Amino acid sequence: MKKIILAIMLAFICNTASAHTIIGDNKHQTECALKKIENYYLKKDNLRLDHDLIIINLPNQKAMQAELEKHNIKNAKKIASTAAAVTSKENAILINTYNLTDQQYLFYLAHEVTHQYQYQLLKEKFLDDMVYLEGTADILASRISGLPIEKRNLKIPYETISTYAGFNNYPKSPDQVLQARYYMKNQKSLIVQTKERQ
Repeated sequence: MKKIILAIMLAFICNTASAHTIIGDNKHQTECALKKIENYYLKKDNLRLDHDLIIINLPNQKAMQAELEKHNIKNAKKIASTAAAVTSKENAILINTYNLTDQQYLFYLAHEVTHQYQYQLLKEKFLDDMVYLEGTADILASRISGLPIEKRNLKIPYETISTYAGFNNYPKSPDQVLQARYYMKNQKSLIVQTKERQ
């Protein structure tokens, strides 16, 4: 009886999370995850998203590629083969849910939602510092989800991977990701770090 009451309470709490649109499977899981992420930023930084999101949960890499191609994304095949999730500046987040645990799903969703907050705060400067953008999103997503992530000082100079081209075309991927996490490992607050970049 207690389990049934708890399930009903959780369903109510998660369903009242927001007006976000969720497409594909895992709707309840996504609602609960979004609520957790939004509560984190509300409590940590008194920050609310100023727009609703569209979360598209896709069952596999092929579906991810097809969705990217539908929106005329360059290198759709490469992106789908290397990224579990992507976000647009507008409001869409795509997640390849294939074989993801609940914790991994929360991590990827938190990473992409963090980008939505970063874009909201930075606007046209959003892509100016990829180390900050990607490193911070991973560090904070790890804190939100509890998923441990690897950080490593590979002695890659900050300026080498700070530009969009430098980060995305780094020849020894994912070394740039590990280095960005290392640079951002002491990240305390999204809003404080973002204000320094405005």
